[in-house]
Amino acid sequence: MSHDHSMHSSAAAAPMRRCSMNMLWNTQVEGTCVVFRQWHIGNMGEFIGSFIAILLLGLLFEYLRVLQVKMEKRIAASMVRERGVEHAPGTESPGEEALLLARASRMGVAKVAIYPRIIRACLYASSTALSAFLMLVFMTYNAYLILAVVLGAGIGQFIFEANIDPEAVLFGVNTKGAVCH
Repeated sequence: MSHDHSMHSSAAAAPMRRCSMNMLWNTQVEGTCVVFRQWHIGNMGEFIGSFIAILLLGLLFEYLRVLQVKMEKRIAASMVRERGVEHAPGTESPGEEALLLARASRMGVAKVAIYPRIIRACLYASSTALSAFLMLVFMTYNAYLILAVVLGAGIGQFIFEANIDPEAVLFGVNTKGAVCH
């Protein structure tokens, strides 16, 4: 017979904070748990901190997406240069981007070296995990937390994607795919 009293509560014990799990659209501030039982919003200060944290996670997600594209371009330019093109895109030589594109179109599919593949895989895994996490935040159905995700993504897109490649957009070479948020 067990004499463990750890599950018993006493009047002197602090009240248990309960998570409110809503399956409908809500604007509840206090009592909301965000993804984990330990991330429990108990007051307005915790709510504001959570809102800012979620907004920053949305920003981070957009940064990771841009970083992935930059890494892909860097790897591709490096592979093309190794096969006979002297300049990388972005330098001052006229027509060099056209040379890179012409050379790349003749290369076909090429295997990426192990170190860049590891970096690509880590960036992809990080963005996938963060995307899934933000989707779970959405699943709180809390309008304010959803707003934090959307604002973070929007501000991140505004900050990190200030440039556009018109040819890529016009010819359907868009690296932005469907994601969870």
